[in-house]
Amino acid sequence: MSSLARIAVDAVAVLAGFLISYEIRERVIPATFITASAEPVTKYLEGAIAFTLITLLVFWRLGLYQRRGSVLNLWELETALKGMAVASAIFFAVLFLDQRVAYSRLIVVGAMAIGTFLVIVSRQIVSAIIQRLQVSGRMGHRVLIYGCGATGRLLMKKIVESPQLGCTVAGFLDDAAPIGREIACRISQTESEPFKAPVLGRGRQWERVIREHDISELLLSCAVSPDLRLDILQYARENDLKVGIVPHLDDQRVDDVYVEDLSAIPVLRPRSSRRQSRLFYRVAKRCFDIVAAVFLTILTAPVWIIAAIVIPLESPGPVFFEQERIGQGGRPFRLLKFRSMWRDANPYALSPVGDRDQRITRSGRVLRMLGLDELPQMLNVLRGDMSLVGPRPEMPFIVERYTAHQRQRLEAKPGITGPWQISADRHAAIHENLEYDLYYLRHQSLALDALILLETAFFTCGLAFSALKRIKRRPTDATATSEAVRAGSFLLVALDQRRRDGVPATWSRLVPAVCRAAQLLPVRVLVAPDNVARFDELLYNTTREGRAEYELYTSQTHLYSLVRSAGLVLTDLPHVVRWGEKAGIGVFAIENDGVRWIAGAEDVPGSVDILTALFSPALATEPEVLAEAADGDRRSAPRHARLQHQSLELQSDGRLSGS
Repeated sequence: MSSLARIAVDAVAVLAGFLISYEIRERVIPATFITASAEPVTKYLEGAIAFTLITLLVFWRLGLYQRRGSVLNLWELETALKGMAVASAIFFAVLFLDQRVAYSRLIVVGAMAIGTFLVIVSRQIVSAIIQRLQVSGRMGHRVLIYGCGATGRLLMKKIVESPQLGCTVAGFLDDAAPIGREIACRISQTESEPFKAPVLGRGRQWERVIREHDISELLLSCAVSPDLRLDILQYARENDLKVGIVPHLDDQRVDDVYVEDLSAIPVLRPRSSRRQSRLFYRVAKRCFDIVAAVFLTILTAPVWIIAAIVIPLESPGPVFFEQERIGQGGRPFRLLKFRSMWRDANPYALSPVGDRDQRITRSGRVLRMLGLDELPQMLNVLRGDMSLVGPRPEMPFIVERYTAHQRQRLEAKPGITGPWQISADRHAAIHENLEYDLYYLRHQSLALDALILLETAFFTCGLAFSALKRIKRRPTDATATSEAVRAGSFLLVALDQRRRDGVPATWSRLVPAVCRAAQLLPVRVLVAPDNVARFDELLYNTTREGRAEYELYTSQTHLYSLVRSAGLVLTDLPHVVRWGEKAGIGVFAIENDGVRWIAGAEDVPGSVDILTALFSPALATEPEVLAEAADGDRRSAPRHARLQHQSLELQSDGRLSGS
């Protein structure tokens, strides 16, 4: 169905290109430029149909009507762009050989240019419509994913963002995650609600789940026992079930390996982002960067003038905000932006959550909402530190922690825009979504750069439209706080994993409250493998509406990395409290004599009030909250952390092993 829709839309787009080009030639272009009138439109009908058929055949030959997914559909769009160029060349050759009809060159060239634009735009619109139908379950064959770990979630994301695959994720099988828990995946930057797929059962229940949920494809994203794999393959052959096995190569990311056909023998190989940089591409890209940066700077000159006046008036200080970033080859440079925060704001603190952060000025809020604070980076482009398109540059202290795999993104010159910037994962950490940058590194071309710039233009228009809607809506403080908490980082719940008999009171009282918190912000619960069944019992009836996720405990190093990446921590483990303090992360420290709130370097406004309101009933009274700096020195509590000071007795009948 999706292939037929694309064929029809492509045909209409190419024909419309001819019609629009003819109308522009006849009605829009002044007569002073062209004296002679073109032939009647019926004379161009034969040529329009011929060009349409040539285009459809070229698209079919290039595989544009087959099921294939790519990052942000960039392969599809880039191939369509190349296909239009090939079809145009063939059509010109046909016109040269066939001298029976003389077409206006202006109309033909205009038809090709307009048709190319319409094909790109219409394919994006069709993809968006098909994606909406598929994520709602009204279209596409149903896929079941075995394993909801990192690989399983990556699979879901790839399926959701590739509507041309013609499938939708019905759910997951997993032996650790709570049954009924929903795995979330952002659809796009403009969609407020993510796509969610539930955990439908355990691995041993695969056959029942396939029958009950009308599954037509099963993808194995994690290792399973040989016996189970044989049973699944046997069932697939007998019941017309499609089965896919995701290949793994030690610690390589699954999207960083590929299968090579070696004389009909599949060979698994790791990908390499290294690609010989072509001299022509480098020179052409640099020339385009300079010309485009000068043009855009002149075009946006009024914005520069207004910003230069308004920013110092509201907050005395420099107009530009400078920050050290890491560029190509690991070389540092000074990145420029219009200053959108107060002058005394820490330039290397966590980025503001949304546009209602108290560090942001009123003029800065407008600049950020419209995406205009990035304009001064045109100067970085002219200086050669950046390009218009490329991986987004990161700060030095983040790059210092890069793995060898993550350092690959430093092989290209950083850009103002790029695949990650226009993706649904823009709000997540850059280095945690490497597939966008790695795709760009492996497929750099002028056509790809042009497509990303076009997508960025569409995205900027959508951003401005969304900003106007937000201004018109003017949400209440409660709504704004809820949105800020929801957009913040995750809450890590690390309860003591030792136990004697029964379920500890710490679990019984706090876990249900944690599940309610999961309806407001992402929550990850640390669970030792031996305690999964216990947590299943506590979480089964309370996590269906939230986003509570399991983090299976593997080592102290694993736990430490979780603490470092969390936004808030709830724990009764002293060493986790120390780690949170050292990292400057807000910590709810559960102790024998009460609960302490240890303020982090950057806490989401309102988050403490919301979480305290949830946890206090579970603990029978308000906690005593002390605001402390990350280095351990006492300081005044921020306004949102000033709570009632009452003592709290936590009954803890034993502790669980594993941490």
